[in-house]
Amino acid sequence: MTILAFYQQGVALNIAKLFLCTFLLLSADNAYSQSREKLPGWDKAKFGVTPQELRKTIPTLSEPRKLRDGTVAAGHETSINGMLFVVRYEFQAPEYKLNGISLHPRNLPVTQLECTNLYQKISGGISGQYGRPDVDPPVRSVNRRNLTQEANDQFWNFKDGGVIKLTFLYSSGVDFKEPWCVISVNYDAAAGAKF
Repeated sequence: MTILAFYQQGVALNIAKLFLCTFLLLSADNAYSQSREKLPGWDKAKFGVTPQELRKTIPTLSEPRKLRDGTVAAGHETSINGMLFVVRYEFQAPEYKLNGISLHPRNLPVTQLECTNLYQKISGGISGQYGRPDVDPPVRSVNRRNLTQEANDQFWNFKDGGVIKLTFLYSSGVDFKEPWCVISVNYDAAAGAKF
């Protein structure tokens, strides 16, 4: 075999590998996009129910209270994979039907590494179910003499207009008594332009 023939065979093999990888990636994305038709709810909570209907399926649900924007919210605590979360359910006026669910870790970590690891764990769990996020910007970092801050938002869009938004924010510095970490997962059944 000549050097040219050997080279051409290697190029052809690399091109075949590239086409195979592209096909597999497109097939995986298609499988995830089919699972993103519509999110009917979370756990026992189905979108479109009233607070009273939700309380029948979740007896530990707090009393609904009206927020400044006219939305009504209620919540409860739950354990997911051994972690305690506060789940907040939002009911949109005027019918007060469930259209948003938020999960917030109850005992947030205090170090930057612990906060980042928890964020990556939650992001991996969502990605495992719904594929890569549609919007996944790099983590924004600020490191100054008196402030350390990291932040990021990831978005998974659904065909019915719903959106999952994962938010991560870590801050520490002389202006804060203690470092703090904010991680939240929100699903809005009718987000559209909100997220």
